[in-house]
Amino acid sequence: MIFPMIPLLIMIPLCIGLLFLIIVFKSKNFIVEILLVVLLFFINLRIMLPLGGEGNVAVTNNYDVLFVVDNTLSMNAIDCNSGTRLEQAKKDAKYITEELNGARFSIVIMKTRINTGNNTFRTSYSLLPYTRDINLVNSTIDSMDVPNQFIAYGSNLNDSYEPIENAFKTSSEQEDRVRVIFFLSDGEITTGDSLISFSGLKKYVSGGAVLGYGTSEGSKIKVIDYYTGKESYLIDNTTYLGNAISKIDESNLKKISKDLGVEYLHVKDDHDVRNITYKLKSGIQAKITGEDKSKYNDTYYFLLIPLFGLLIYLFFDLKRGVK
Repeated sequence: MIFPMIPLLIMIPLCIGLLFLIIVFKSKNFIVEILLVVLLFFINLRIMLPLGGEGNVAVTNNYDVLFVVDNTLSMNAIDCNSGTRLEQAKKDAKYITEELNGARFSIVIMKTRINTGNNTFRTSYSLLPYTRDINLVNSTIDSMDVPNQFIAYGSNLNDSYEPIENAFKTSSEQEDRVRVIFFLSDGEITTGDSLISFSGLKKYVSGGAVLGYGTSEGSKIKVIDYYTGKESYLIDNTTYLGNAISKIDESNLKKISKDLGVEYLHVKDDHDVRNITYKLKSGIQAKITGEDKSKYNDTYYFLLIPLFGLLIYLFFDLKRGVK
């Protein structure tokens, strides 16, 4: 693990410039001078080794990552490489979690509206508050599932706005947090409502993506048969003559990505989210907290011995030259 004292963007050009000058104005001690520059560069890297092996590494960063995951019935459509849309979304969320390890993670889920006969309830809510516990995050992701088909009334992306806003407000209570959102959905709204604007949330967002799942051709939706307990497919409740077909609604997803100021990505395979996480990782401000420093050994002081030795050699060589 390295934690440069002077940023590498400054140190690398500085060292290259010094080496260039040493070679151009080649003195009798130019080899010693080159070694001095190399030593200074490695000292600045501040290479730190974990105590007791990899298991004790605990590096944090300044990212607050919010997953907004569509758990509506249509996410059980079977038109993704990993099976259902939800299975692919869960796989992608866990990949992002591992890649951005050290961040804080929170999960908001969008559930199908529930019809109890007399009332219809919105069921989008915060499933997990911000935490750095990767095992807890992954187990929470694994636990997500679509609702029972017999109480599902319809899906509405608008229901996620309030819990998203609440999560962002919680994050903004701490200074220097970089808020990232991953909105994972097929974009369908089946309640007859129009999509509201999410632009009011843009002020909180520094990065992320809207990830779309499904195909324009559409797919059958996997359900559990009430009578047999076996896997079956959702029946079209408008005609009752065949299977319901769910299609991705990219217009809704692109509108949300534009409102939030993040990119939209239609996920087709496991590799699609890698470029997004790579961009985010390059901007992470990693740090070791005071509690975590006890788990590392500094190594730069080992390089101070040859550094001082070379400086003493140059000092006495210069002194002889003056005489």
